[in-house]
Amino acid sequence: MRPTLRHRIPRSTLVVLLLLTAAAAQGWRLLDRRAAAAWRADVGDALPTLRLEQRGVPVSVALRDLPACSFVVVLSPSCPSCQRLAPRWARELGAGTGKTVMGISYSGADDATRFAAQHGLSFPIFASGGPRMGEVAQSLGVPSVPRIIVMGEGGRIAAMGDSRYELERLKQAAGC
Repeated sequence: MRPTLRHRIPRSTLVVLLLLTAAAAQGWRLLDRRAAAAWRADVGDALPTLRLEQRGVPVSVALRDLPACSFVVVLSPSCPSCQRLAPRWARELGAGTGKTVMGISYSGADDATRFAAQHGLSFPIFASGGPRMGEVAQSLGVPSVPRIIVMGEGGRIAAMGDSRYELERLKQAAGC
């Protein structure tokens, strides 16, 4: 014998409940997208002071204090695009180029140091790994890597580009 429901829910009520549930889910998705877009950095934004590590030592890095035309390379040692672009960064942003450059790695300090040594990167790379990685990504406003940020006057972003960037285009956009 099959169990029966004593109170049947009308089909129209079920349809309304399903539509309300779907609308609520869609609303949350839109809210999530807006929240994600709200913390993406853009040209003209000021960058914060970040708590990072260099060779395992905690440091505070005030990005707003970087001189105009400084480059901030945001990377991850496990990122295939970062691995492919690292030799170019070493050549075009390395020692002897006269550029002020720093790296921020979405990894641990050991991985960042190993990545720099492996690819001949001469600029300092600060690590944001561990439990603070998401916090640093959100504070920096850069959710994905690689990203190149060119600093402007007053610690504001003058130009930025992603994995398809061209350094010359960024330098021209920033007036460097």
